[in-house]
Amino acid sequence: MSIRPVEVQIGVPRTQDAGKIQEQLQQRGQVAQDVISQETKKEADNKRQQVNQSDESAKASNNGEGSNGNGKKKQNKKKKETEKTKASHPFKGQFIDFSG
Repeated sequence: MSIRPVEVQIGVPRTQDAGKIQEQLQQRGQVAQDVISQETKKEADNKRQQVNQSDESAKASNNGEGSNGNGKKKQNKKKKETEKTKASHPFKGQFIDFSG
């Protein structure tokens, strides 16, 4: 099977196009990896900031209760209320059976 000169004229430019397409396909994977890594970095930064923001808000709420002196009183009241609201079971904790 011989190649005619007309086919060579058409084939040479096509090989350059094929080379460009192949290069673009190879770079596409690298570009996708770069995009994914950037998104991962952004998510990690956002998570770090969220943790810091929640810690700061917790500190602010603790400082607010401590400055009034009512923080411990409120906690004690809550504990007493929860103890009162717990229903005592008729059998639990009343007797200990040592007769194995």
